[in-house]
Amino acid sequence: MPRVKSHEVFATKITGVLPLTSQNGQLISPEAGLVLLLEDRSRHRWLTEQGGVTPTIGDFLVDDRELRTTFIVSAARFTELFDATE
Repeated sequence: MPRVKSHEVFATKITGVLPLTSQNGQLISPEAGLVLLLEDRSRHRWLTEQGGVTPTIGDFLVDDRELRTTFIVSAARFTELFDATE
């Protein structure tokens, strides 16, 4: 199994999940994507991949700048995978 060396990532708790809307205000299918409301009061557009993770309240949005990716980690797995320091 490939391993990644330990490095800093930025994680923010998801406090709300809203449907995406088009520019004219119409709802877009949740299968296409969602708007994540984050603990720092920002919003993040999450585009859904078939068979991918569906974010829920309490999960974490993790931004890994070294690997140039953003991903979701469940609240249950977060403490297993990360050493939370500020």
